Amino acid sequence: LSEYGISSDGFFELENRPNKVAVVGAGYIAIELAGVFHALGSEVSIFIRQKEFLRTFEELIRTTLMKEMETHGVTIVKETDIKEVKKEDDGLLTLITKKDGVYKGFDCLLWAIGRKPSTDGIGLDKVG
Repeated sequence: LSEYGISSDGFFELENRPNKVAVVGAGYIAIELAGVFHALGSEVSIFIRQKEFLRTFEELIRTTLMKEMETHGVTIVKETDIKEVKKEDDGLLTLITKKDGVYKGFDCLLWAIGRKPSTDGIGLDKVG
């Protein structure tokens, strides 16, 4: 799934503003970068597995931000998991969800679903 997308590091390597961006993730980085893409003029869709993003944040902040983002044109696709990503003949990406939802026309896919820590071999098992 990840071969067609970028991570948050890839965001800073983009040479041009994408027209239509899919952001997969519900944490701080996903929402922050979705907001930046939107502010720069990209059409943005956020794909989250639950009903709300930023679930560890205070409820008023979370619900207000979701409402404001949707009011200003960000699409939030809730309770969904990405099953497949296809690169079409025109180079654009199509996302297919486990519930058979199909979302087309993305020229950028940002995976912001967390990272595996790189801690092997640094002796964390010896730390008290």
